Amino acid sequence: MNKTVHAFIFQAIPEDVLLQVAKKKTAKEIWESLKTRYVGADRVQKARLHTLKGEFESLRMKDGESIDEFTGKLSGMCSKYSSLGETLEDRTMVRKLFDSVPDRFIQLIASVEQTSDVDAMSFEEAIGRLKAYEDRLKKHEW
Repeated sequence: MNKTVHAFIFQAIPEDVLLQVAKKKTAKEIWESLKTRYVGADRVQKARLHTLKGEFESLRMKDGESIDEFTGKLSGMCSKYSSLGETLEDRTMVRKLFDSVPDRFIQLIASVEQTSDVDAMSFEEAIGRLKAYEDRLKKHEW
């Protein structure tokens, strides 16, 4: 069983990491080493989470950036939060998205906020609304 677990772990990690954990004798030792490396002790994890929160707060959509590009960054941050044991709820993600887009989206945001319960809106629905508006803007630029 231990050799099978070894094999699965070795297949799943990059070669440079594999070289560092190859000397570990048991799957548990390998796992603990990887856990320490990627998740770290509680203090390190809290520090990473604090840094990530700062990055999340300062993240803004750039003028030439598409909704897909920006929401990809937000989704990536959401994944990083999850890997550190925290969860970003849809409500938080939707608010961040609406607060971070350029001024060209302000009319849509105002309309959505007046006609919808933004706190109950899924992140995917918010993305869909912004993408539809972005597509309409692109169509009129031609």
